[in-house]
Amino acid sequence: MLSNDDSAKSCAIQSDELTFRSVSIFLGSLSLSTRTFLLQLIKSLKRKLHEQEEVLSGKDKVIELLNVELVDRNNDHEVRASGRCKCLVLMGIFYLRFQAVCCFFLTLLQFYQIFMIF
Repeated sequence: MLSNDDSAKSCAIQSDELTFRSVSIFLGSLSLSTRTFLLQLIKSLKRKLHEQEEVLSGKDKVIELLNVELVDRNNDHEVRASGRCKCLVLMGIFYLRFQAVCCFFLTLLQFYQIFMIF
């Protein structure tokens, strides 16, 4: 018993054989000049198809390169952003320490002024 996949392949092969037979019969029934014209047309279409495939392949390569560049730029921006965040955190820490030192010195100055009065 054939599976669905095998039966599909079998149908595709039979379809290809029928198409080839019908094309062969069709070409056999044509005059030599018409047959030559159709064969040249087929070659021309195949060549154009090949050229279009090359163009699409080139475009795919450009898109891949642009995607790689985009990912690299995003990574660079993330690194820079995380570096900026670290700098901001450090600046905040230093600012808080500076405020604490200023408060300490203001307190010392107030004590000094109090003791200078007595």
